[in-house]
Amino acid sequence: MILAQLTDAGLPDLPKNNIPTIAAISRTEEQRQLLRLGISAPSAFAKLYLMPPGVDEKRAQAMESAFTETFRDSDFLKDAEKAKIEIRPLRGMKTGSLVTQVLQTPADLKIKLKNILHKS
Repeated sequence: MILAQLTDAGLPDLPKNNIPTIAAISRTEEQRQLLRLGISAPSAFAKLYLMPPGVDEKRAQAMESAFTETFRDSDFLKDAEKAKIEIRPLRGMKTGSLVTQVLQTPADLKIKLKNILHKS
């Protein structure tokens, strides 16, 4: 039995579509942010490829295009399926947005999250 999805948006491959997400199980905005920053955001970064600030825009676009093509390649997807690896890539803009959100976490939430994670 799945009690909740620790994500912002529902996962499409679950057997039922009425399983609550972080927004539904959080009673306060602080709880929502702690769950999101402590569980959801780090999970999105499971396999992350980043480039440093200042990289030429054409170079960054070429890298993103290469990754996009790879994630659409039928042989790659067949191999991933055989290995039971889920492929759900995030585009560069979305990844950048998540990184920014995590880096801009208010200090009080960072302290609370650190205390929660260290008690576990």
